[in-house]
Amino acid sequence: MAKKVRFPLEMDNEVQVRTIEEFRENFSLARVMNYLQEGKLVIWLRDRYEDDLAESVAGLDLQDAELAKKICEIFDVPYDETSEEELKKAAERAERILKLKEYTDDREYEKVINFVAFDQEELYDLLDEEADTIYLCGEKFSIPLAKEGMSYIGINRPIVVINSKVEVDWGEKDISVENVVFDPKYQAVLDSANKVKEELYKKAVEKIESSNNNRKNNNLEKILSYLDLNYELLAKEIYEYDGKILFFEHKTRKQSDNAYRDSSILYSFDVDTKNVEFVKHFHEQDFRSQRVQKWLIYKEHLFYISSCERGLYYYLNSYNFRTDTIRTLDSWEGVFATATIFLEVSKDNLKYGSKSRKLMGLGAEEIDCDKLIELY
Repeated sequence: MAKKVRFPLEMDNEVQVRTIEEFRENFSLARVMNYLQEGKLVIWLRDRYEDDLAESVAGLDLQDAELAKKICEIFDVPYDETSEEELKKAAERAERILKLKEYTDDREYEKVINFVAFDQEELYDLLDEEADTIYLCGEKFSIPLAKEGMSYIGINRPIVVINSKVEVDWGEKDISVENVVFDPKYQAVLDSANKVKEELYKKAVEKIESSNNNRKNNNLEKILSYLDLNYELLAKEIYEYDGKILFFEHKTRKQSDNAYRDSSILYSFDVDTKNVEFVKHFHEQDFRSQRVQKWLIYKEHLFYISSCERGLYYYLNSYNFRTDTIRTLDSWEGVFATATIFLEVSKDNLKYGSKSRKLMGLGAEEIDCDKLIELY
């Protein structure tokens, strides 16, 4: 018989509760009222054979003015003045979640609802609160370039206005921008900059080919520069294998439910003809959207770290060129934020892992995973 999956309930500070004792110890009236409205609370209780509590909860009138007090009485937890504030927060949170659902059904964003900006004023408020990761959900936002060390993640691919007449060096400002559409003026700046880069690259290539008597250019740095200009490289590494240059391109695909799913495609690049050929499509991992973020080649194996759910889960996989098979070697949990991924070979050992900021992207980086695998 298949084992039943019992989901936990998340309380404040991302605490996952799985038993009635943990439920009482970490009781959050705001969260519990929300689970009651959604119907999750009764299911959670029945899954744990707390039938008496489930019956009591199921019999409550959701319109009862004394509902909050009765909830506290059922679970034998105190109802005090702070509970009033929790209810207010719960109502505000529920209202924001309803607004979020107008744009997406992805419930992962509910976990970071306090860091979602629905308009420019809310974006400024989050910046005042020193948040370093902000989720943009709305029609248009203006990103202040003076505020460095920021990560902006679009939920519904909003328009982002960049007030700059030149291409912004995001790395220098330590600012990352994901899943957005730049405003027409800044997009024109980017298009012009890319055209100049392409012309400069063409001239550089012609000069190299002339000086080397049309011999193959194996300068990986220049090849990477060319590929980065023409393809969407999330994992910015290229390797030579079996006489060909290999690289990963990141693809975002729109689904029938209007959600976006990530995948990565491995291509080979011919330096002489600049032709690109398909090698392997790396689809979803465990039915989750997958991004190859770091990879390397060792002998006949391609090792890569992929992330799912924007960093909530990481997988270490290996792909065998000879047998065309993929194996998952390890997995670990991260957080819903930008992370530092590391993957390297040292003395026939594969070192891998990730570091990320906890508490919704706040604070210093902490190690999520740091391991070694012996290679044969």
